[in-house]
Amino acid sequence: MFPVRLYDHFRISHYRHDETIVPWQVELPSQVNAKASFLKSIKPNSKEYKVLRDDKGWLPFQESLETMVMSHNLLTMIVPPFETDPDTGEFVIDPANGELIPCEPDDQGLDELRRTWFFKVLTDVCQTPVAKKIVNQNRDTMDTRQVWHELCEHYQNSISSKMHSQELLRWAQGPTR
Repeated sequence: MFPVRLYDHFRISHYRHDETIVPWQVELPSQVNAKASFLKSIKPNSKEYKVLRDDKGWLPFQESLETMVMSHNLLTMIVPPFETDPDTGEFVIDPANGELIPCEPDDQGLDELRRTWFFKVLTDVCQTPVAKKIVNQNRDTMDTRQVWHELCEHYQNSISSKMHSQELLRWAQGPTR
């Protein structure tokens, strides 16, 4: 006979009447593969992404896109396209051929699904001539990591970006006396 005290404890603290009972050796809902989970999740809306219309808008565009990517659980789409050293953060070079080692996703199917969707977003929101050129150069591979890497490299190292950063810095510091 099972003690009433233990049954009451189970009934009050562990038992969830709103959850379905899962038979033994059946895959739990949390174990469903990532691809199916992504498809079932709330669909990210591509219209939520800010459009890059001119070079001066790079910094707000970058912040907005990175925030939106995080909220859509797509951060892996803009990580560096190559393996990075965890200590230095620099790209790792393959000693055999002297080339950078490409980043390999854990789940190829999920990565392809996300990459295709996010590449469409980048195609829609990148409206400057340089950004369009970078996106079009990567159209065959749809490698969003490479696109984002090249966009960041260009805009963070361009003269107009550096001038705009200086303007923002002067504005943040306030008027000089």
